Amino acid sequence: MDADVVVCGAGVGGLAAACALGARGFRVLLLEKMAEPSRVAKGEVLQPGALRVLREWGVAQRLESRGGLRLARLVARDTAGAPLMALDYDRLREQERWLLAHDYPVILEALADRLDGSVEFRRGVLVRDLLRDADGRVAGVRVAEGGQEREVRASLVVAADGISSRLRKSAGIPAHRDEYPHRLAAFDIADAPRVEQDFSAYVSERGLRLRYPLPGGRCGCTCRWVRTSCAGWIPTAWPAGSSTWCGTRRRWNRWRTRCGRARRTGRCCRCPGSWRRAWAFRAGAGR
Repeated sequence: MDADVVVCGAGVGGLAAACALGARGFRVLLLEKMAEPSRVAKGEVLQPGALRVLREWGVAQRLESRGGLRLARLVARDTAGAPLMALDYDRLREQERWLLAHDYPVILEALADRLDGSVEFRRGVLVRDLLRDADGRVAGVRVAEGGQEREVRASLVVAADGISSRLRKSAGIPAHRDEYPHRLAAFDIADAPRVEQDFSAYVSERGLRLRYPLPGGRCGCTCRWVRTSCAGWIPTAWPAGSSTWCGTRRRWNRWRTRCGRARRTGRCCRCPGSWRRAWAFRAGAGR
């Protein structure tokens, strides 16, 4: 037996599972196909319930020491920015009475730093399929690493390989997936003017716009997109006061996408057409 548990996928879910299992003394092998963490805009704001667990592991303290921002409120606003409703986290009875905002790669790094000696973490390993014993029970995984394939046997396999999980399909576990009629464009703005230390959701008839501060004087933003018949993807319900939504208009010219290739070339290899949507979004900000 190569390990007690094989965790496939080193996103937040896989890293958290490895942390929890390793803390209980299991020999854990954590496998991730990406050689380096992807810089993507997701999971950047942590809720009090998650922070309570992360503090027990020492992860929340690591995030705060690396510049994580505490956000005291979640505010729903109209398109002009006027508050419609606010959730004040100071009223909670828990120790963590705030949200915590940080970049997704930093959150992954803090979780990885928490892994103890019973967890072996290996990047650049592609999990191809499940292994089964003579009775058809899952007995491990088949992996490819460095141009070679080998078998890894374990008592438990944790499939943390994402929404399109290859291992879930291999195990024959059905999952119903509803496709949304829209897409999300997420990015941050460097050197943004100071905004309130809250998570703001701008409400319109056609969806939400999200805005929250990030370390380093940046502002994280998420926009919903819909498909039209003639113009392709366009932003819906742009906030009426776009210049006040996240600082002055000139600051929008300093936007940058989360994809490294897009920052260099204006195109994203993993998101075909996303660069067109990003430029359209940027153009709309100056209106």
